[in-house]
Amino acid sequence: MTDLFETPERLPQAVLEAIDRCEQESDSGCAYEACRRLEAALKPLGYEFDWDLDGVPYGLVDTSTA
Repeated sequence: MTDLFETPERLPQAVLEAIDRCEQESDSGCAYEACRRLEAALKPLGYEFDWDLDGVPYGLVDTSTA
């Protein structure tokens, strides 16, 4: 399965904007909390991902096509 974080050209603009906000929040604060907010933003759009305690998201998938 392809990690969509590695292929941003396949993502809609709303997802890219949410990821960008998460990256900015992570750089200026708690990466773990930024991941929680990103998860909340992406779930209604049909996307899910995982993250570890380091606060780095990975494994972005489109759940609407699953």
